[in-house]
Amino acid sequence: RDVGFLIGLAPAIAKFDLENRKTILFASFVAVMFAVLFASRIQVGTDYLNNFPPDSEIHKHFNKVNDLFSGAVPIQVHIDSDIPDVFKNPDELQVLDQLQTWLVSQPEVGGALSFVDYMKMLHQTFVPEVRGENAIPGTFNLSDQLLALGAGDDVRQFIDARYKSTLMHVRSNAVSSDALADLVQRIEERLSLLPSHLRGSVTGSSVILAQTMDEITRGQVLSLSGALLIIFVILAILFGSVKVGVIALIPNLLPIAIFFGLLGLTGITLNLATSLVATVALGIAVDDSIHYFSRFNSESRKLANEEQGVEKAIAGIIRPVTFTTAALCAGFMSLVVSDLRNQVEFGFMAAVTLFIAWLVDLTVSPALSSGLRFVTLWE
Repeated sequence: RDVGFLIGLAPAIAKFDLENRKTILFASFVAVMFAVLFASRIQVGTDYLNNFPPDSEIHKHFNKVNDLFSGAVPIQVHIDSDIPDVFKNPDELQVLDQLQTWLVSQPEVGGALSFVDYMKMLHQTFVPEVRGENAIPGTFNLSDQLLALGAGDDVRQFIDARYKSTLMHVRSNAVSSDALADLVQRIEERLSLLPSHLRGSVTGSSVILAQTMDEITRGQVLSLSGALLIIFVILAILFGSVKVGVIALIPNLLPIAIFFGLLGLTGITLNLATSLVATVALGIAVDDSIHYFSRFNSESRKLANEEQGVEKAIAGIIRPVTFTTAALCAGFMSLVVSDLRNQVEFGFMAAVTLFIAWLVDLTVSPALSSGLRFVTLWE
């Protein structure tokens, strides 16, 4: 029954595609234009905390740590110089103190600890009446004496043995990679204002992890471009024509373009999970396209009629393409019941993109191929 029903639809689909060829191609062009417009709004970022439901234990424990320590995401600001003992000088300690004050004023920063705090503590320990700004040692010799008398091994958490490289420990509440990247960019802009003999950089496991995830995500997009080029070359060789290779590539590009447009439209971020959707959809869509164009070529040559070739090609592929797409969409849609947000987004976007690819194979591909004649490599 299913075979008869699906194959019975082939003539009606072919007739619709042939009669509305220009309309289908124009609608595809408009869809691509809107997709490009919305794709410009895509945000790249990975938010591990929001993967979990707001009432989950992970959210509760994270918020508790965030409140207790004024920020649960650690960031390190590294500042160094080529001058030994440079951070024993009052001027450089004042620079660090001003930088620390600026950092704490940022909305994403809950607190910061630096070598300046250590020096203030030593100074106030030996001279109890010292308070406020005067807690910073006023001379190089005073700093040197305080460190000689009171510095323990714990000072190495902030500075190296030659006192020319220091680490400022910052606690932040920026969880998502895009929010963290924005904070890091502002800190780096502030570090560029340091005196010329000082160099600053932002580091730490959280920063490196966020940057790595974003680079992997952007790398997926670049690898997708490379895959499209390779697929075009294979199609051109397979069908013995650069023109046909370009035409056969269009039905594969359209679902990918719409996918990126949907990301911008829905506000779903391009993250480590959703960046995989395009490559998955491309691999399946190109397989269906090769099936269609190969079947169309053989049928149109056999019948010496391109319009009848379209009908026969649709009749030949509609059943396997429909059932494989339905099975894949059902499998991906099963992820929408997951507790993890990135799995829900991945499953939903993959199912929608594969459905669009199926629709394109039954409409755009026949509309493109109805007036097409080509010779395959083996012919």
